[in-house]
Amino acid sequence: VNDAANIPVWAKMTPNITDITNPGKVALDAGLEGLAAINTIQSVMGVNLDTLRPEPCVEGYSTPGGYSSKAVKPIALAKVMSLATMIKEKYNGGKTLSGIGGVETGNDAVEFMLLGCDTVQVCTGVMIHGYPLVQNLCAEVQEFMTQHDFKSID
Repeated sequence: VNDAANIPVWAKMTPNITDITNPGKVALDAGLEGLAAINTIQSVMGVNLDTLRPEPCVEGYSTPGGYSSKAVKPIALAKVMSLATMIKEKYNGGKTLSGIGGVETGNDAVEFMLLGCDTVQVCTGVMIHGYPLVQNLCAEVQEFMTQHDFKSID
C-alpha cells in the first residue's frame, strides 16, 4: 500500500485481539508511518425477546456489529498505551499514533495524548452531539494546556 501512496499511511488497529502490539509491529515494519487505535469492538447489542433474534436485526438477518462511543474509552486507552509504549521502545518514537474510542471532550482527548497519542479522532461523538463538539473539544484542550502551563501538545 505504502509503495503506491503519496501521503502517509496508517493502519487502524482492531481491539478484538489479545495483544494489539503484534499487528501494530507488522504494519510499522512494513513501512507505514503510523497506527490508529482502536476500531470498534465486536458485539451483539442484545436479543429481541419477541422475535428471538440477535439485535440489530434487518429483514431477519443479524450479525455482530461494532460497539463504540464512551463505553469503549477504557479499552481504547489501554490499547493505545500498549501501542505507544511499543512505538517508543521499538521505533524510538519515530512513528505516529492516533487515538480513537469514546472521545467526546477535551479531557478525553488529553487522556489519549498523555498516554502517547500524537493525534485524536472523533466520530461517534460528532454523530451524537454534532459538529460543535469539535470546537468545544479544542477549547477544552487549550484550557487544560493553560492550566498546566503547556506550550505544546508534543
